[in-house]
Amino acid sequence: MVSRLKQRTNNGQACYPHLIMEKPYRTDVCGELNMERSELRKDGAIALSHPCGTQDDVFWSIALGVYATVDMKEIDLDAMRFG
Repeated sequence: MVSRLKQRTNNGQACYPHLIMEKPYRTDVCGELNMERSELRKDGAIALSHPCGTQDDVFWSIALGVYATVDMKEIDLDAMRFG
């Protein structure tokens, strides 16, 4: 999921607003996405973590949302116009 999020963000297929959410807690979306850390383990796997005292809910919810679009086909919005 994380590699898909990074890939789509880098090539412009996924973008997110630079905003600050007020409810239920105050957080900066860009800061949340940049807070996650990765580390290459001895077995070759990548371990993800976030700093103590922080939460990674926003990061994983965005990654899951992007991952859910993997098999979606592009739709023709012009064909859906009325009138």
